Amino acid sequence: MERPLVCQHLNASLTGPEHLAEWSQVLLRHHQDIQSEIRQIITLLSQPHCHLHRIESRLRRLGRAVLMHLELEACFLDPAVQEVSGPGGEELQSLRGGYRDLRRAVLATSDFLQREKLSHPSPILNSEQQHAITHLMGEIRARLHTEDRYYQLFQEGWACT
Repeated sequence: MERPLVCQHLNASLTGPEHLAEWSQVLLRHHQDIQSEIRQIITLLSQPHCHLHRIESRLRRLGRAVLMHLELEACFLDPAVQEVSGPGGEELQSLRGGYRDLRRAVLATSDFLQREKLSHPSPILNSEQQHAITHLMGEIRARLHTEDRYYQLFQEGWACT
């Protein structure tokens, strides 16, 4: 599979012995941005009359950020898995499985929104809808938390030794 031009550029700029550490730093910063989006969505959900259309625009923004993050991870993981052996390589392989899980959570969120817009005429979210969205946000947070641990280890040079 041919990588997009952005991946080629990023990989060219993030090479050498600090490759994993630099990529990890980029991905950790991106996690902070995604966590900020999630906090804003949770804040919207806590309001008494949360409108489906307002939350939909925030969820779509979050979805785009997560998909961009997944593309960055793909740029990082494909070459890193080839370069790193031992426990670090195994950890990178497990991150690839989580990559698919996170993508699935984003698609589930999009499907949920479409289903709710078609099946519920009220623009105000009910408690069941709020709970479902909160659960989806929890899935994304859990995935990012798992990645954070690995990326912090890679940033510290754990997989490079």
